Amino acid sequence: MFGGCGASGPLNDTWEFIAGNWTNLGLTFHPAARFGMAMAYGAGNSSTVPPPVPTGAGLIALFGGCEVASTGCGGAGASGAVNDTWLLYKGAWHLAILGSSCNTVVVCPSPRYLMGGTPFNPPSGTLHSWGLLMYGGAGPGGIILGNASEVKGGDWFFSASSNPASWAQVTSLPNYLSTAPNTTSSGWYGPAPVGPPVPRYDPNFVGNLMDGATLFGGSSASGSSLGDTWATADFGSILYSGLFWPPPAPSAQYGGTMVYDALNGYDVLFGGCGNHCANASIWSFTAHQWMPWSEVTPAASSAARFPAGRLNASMIYFNQAGTGHARQQSVVLFGGLASNGTLLGDTWNYSNGKWTNLTSTIGFSPSPRESAAFAYNGSGTVDYAVLFGGRNSTAILADTWLLTWSGATQSWSWALQTTPSEPSGLLAGRYGAVMTYDARDGEVVLFGGCGSTCPLGDTWSYVGGTTWSECSSTSCTTHGPSARWGAAMTFDVYDNFVVMYGGCGVTCPLGDTWKFYADTWTQLTPTTSPPARYNAAFSYDLAGDFAFLVGGIGTQGKVLGEMGWAFQVNDWTVGTLTNQFPRTPVPSPRFGASLAYNTTGGYVLLFGGCQFTSFGGCGPLANQADTWEYSNGMWTELCSNCGPSARWDASLVFVLPTSSEGYFLLVGGCPAVSSTCSPAHVLDDVWKFSGTSWVLLTSTPGFGARADASMAFDPSVGAGGGEVVIFGGIGNPPPGGTGVWDNCYRLSLGTGTWSSVTVASGLSGRFGAASTFDTATHDILLFGGEASGGSVDSDTWTFTTGGVWTQVHPTSSPPPLFDESMAYDAFDGYVLLFGGASTGGLLKLANWTFSGSVTWTQIHPAASPGARWGAEMMFDPDAGPNGFTVLFGGSAERNGWVSGTATEAAAGPGLGDTWQYLGEPIPTGTPDWTELSLYG
Repeated sequence: MFGGCGASGPLNDTWEFIAGNWTNLGLTFHPAARFGMAMAYGAGNSSTVPPPVPTGAGLIALFGGCEVASTGCGGAGASGAVNDTWLLYKGAWHLAILGSSCNTVVVCPSPRYLMGGTPFNPPSGTLHSWGLLMYGGAGPGGIILGNASEVKGGDWFFSASSNPASWAQVTSLPNYLSTAPNTTSSGWYGPAPVGPPVPRYDPNFVGNLMDGATLFGGSSASGSSLGDTWATADFGSILYSGLFWPPPAPSAQYGGTMVYDALNGYDVLFGGCGNHCANASIWSFTAHQWMPWSEVTPAASSAARFPAGRLNASMIYFNQAGTGHARQQSVVLFGGLASNGTLLGDTWNYSNGKWTNLTSTIGFSPSPRESAAFAYNGSGTVDYAVLFGGRNSTAILADTWLLTWSGATQSWSWALQTTPSEPSGLLAGRYGAVMTYDARDGEVVLFGGCGSTCPLGDTWSYVGGTTWSECSSTSCTTHGPSARWGAAMTFDVYDNFVVMYGGCGVTCPLGDTWKFYADTWTQLTPTTSPPARYNAAFSYDLAGDFAFLVGGIGTQGKVLGEMGWAFQVNDWTVGTLTNQFPRTPVPSPRFGASLAYNTTGGYVLLFGGCQFTSFGGCGPLANQADTWEYSNGMWTELCSNCGPSARWDASLVFVLPTSSEGYFLLVGGCPAVSSTCSPAHVLDDVWKFSGTSWVLLTSTPGFGARADASMAFDPSVGAGGGEVVIFGGIGNPPPGGTGVWDNCYRLSLGTGTWSSVTVASGLSGRFGAASTFDTATHDILLFGGEASGGSVDSDTWTFTTGGVWTQVHPTSSPPPLFDESMAYDAFDGYVLLFGGASTGGLLKLANWTFSGSVTWTQIHPAASPGARWGAEMMFDPDAGPNGFTVLFGGSAERNGWVSGTATEAAAGPGLGDTWQYLGEPIPTGTPDWTELSLYG
């Protein structure tokens, strides 16, 4: 082990671990102190740097890292990132390649840290071909590495056995192969990402036994965690295979509690211990859904209104009618053990997605405890929940409590039934017992646990809310289940008996299945069974008609976390619960969203939008200003209601100043409280998004509130890294205006100030015009738009480096359009235009390209998205070997300027489909649109 970051900063010590002992080698010649480097062990030969290394001898290769313990490895410039290569052989470090000689004397990767590195044997399969394979990382300027260009990093391979030892960039990427099976094959189904993997840092990267390597996760340029899995196959071409990410599901856990919520028709799983011990997460499981698990976000205004995270709590579903009153249907939670070891004694009610703390209003309650048995008696005549025993920090408890609901007073109450002692002949105190209501026999059944003797194997029933009775038949004693604690038990409605599985006894864990019927225990012999476990969550799912088991602790202490096991008709199955059709989170359908591409982070950002409703509003989006990232064929929600107010038709660009890291700039928009956009109510603010959070720059930029304006970033002009240009839009000009702006402003990144730009004669005021920056000509291109009187334009304009608007007169042109979509394809060198609305609001199914500064060409793809306006489109150069254009949403029904009211109105619902344009250079290639099968 070498280096890392300690309390005093980066370290440079070298340690050896042998036979359970660490030894500091105390080397005086070594790499400079650093962290985040790539290291790998393998074999070299005599051609390696001096001293000569025998063929097949073991050595360690080290590359790069960060030598500065500060945010971003030295700030925006990442000045602490290095790119020297070292070898450790026979307890001594040797400098193989000096960083200053990289790319002048020898070829090697650019400086970086937090990259993925793995020892790797290419398919040639000999020791002499061993080396270090590396992917991604963070480099100078804060850039996140990971595509096939030298500027951003890509795949690199270091051969410790070449002559001399050397780096080679793996640039042969002729194909991006997906092995994601289709619906008729085993395994996961879903849209395979287009390779290579999105740029990332701090991923998991390891060689495998199939002459390849596996890459998982990491962090994207925006700081969001990635969950995609990739594998390399043939090293000669690095064929990336998108192994489709698994569906949402709870992490592996034990000590959680689960009940079936009959009101909402799903199982509720709360808390437990796993990756985060005593977590407070809530998951619902809905049978036979494409995405059966869903994490629930309770509707509460503050964290204090949620139960603290816990394990070994007691939870039941309460379903009492109450004479003459509405039925009480809710989940009730009591007690448990907090993550800091505190015993809890609070009582909570969970109903319709909201937690309510009953502790202060319920009065006299059980003392704090964990691992108490809890069950609901739903006989219909005497409805109550019974809680028994558990343990606190000093004692094992034997008290019995009843929880009841009064429909008359609309209140809960606890009542103590016995004293917390263990009198002779009565149910002994215990914890870890299992208990459920036997609907067939009308009694609460309790089994096992741990008391003064551990484990216990007795069976008890509680009837009528008064007495406990022990089952003394031979089936409950000599022929019953073995003594155990931590078992799983529920009443199987379909099979009409109590079912119990697993637990921990003399043998631990157990994997046997028992039924309790007519006060008789019988061991079942299912054809398949879950892996043995204890402390699992278990409940009966009325919607799916099966008993559902999830989580627990298995053999050798492994915390289990499979999708779940179903028990029905005396048998277990897991296949019907495994999500073979995983959905990925996707933005809800919408139009008028804002979209821009992060040129350094390698992802597309989406913000806001409107979902038309029959009431004239934006639907759920009126209250949710969500922010999404699109990369590698996958949408990821970054945050919700974390900055700008909900809006649609806002203008968004990504800018890259020379003095700081890049960021997104958002201007104005239409308030999402309505799906009509009145000039008098458009927004007047400017926001910045740096990849992690939104920041308000100004609430009054000085050039007037506007929406549906044309805005683009020109990186080629002005001091400070370029300028932003905004033109037109819906607004509220001075008296005598038309409700549409005809002015233009530019923002200099060098000065941070907006200034007015003279508009050429003929460039009339308009909104909904499409614009983008053309990298080939270094001009901003603008097309179409709608004027205040309802006329729609078909003119083409460029904004040149000198700050002058110039009309272009192509020989052919798209028809008059507004709210069309436009993006520049940097690989193939043309502007792509799609869709839009025309005079009278009629839609036009339009696919056009613009190249050479003078020519529009209509194209006819084999497949195409449906006609729409208000869709968002952006080119992603980091997707696939040549990048592709991404299109999302829009509306398939017309909108337009409402004559006489000076208002832009939406008349149709938003769309939620995502498309990729996989065109080749025009006109030689065959352009085509492909819809991504993203299930939301």
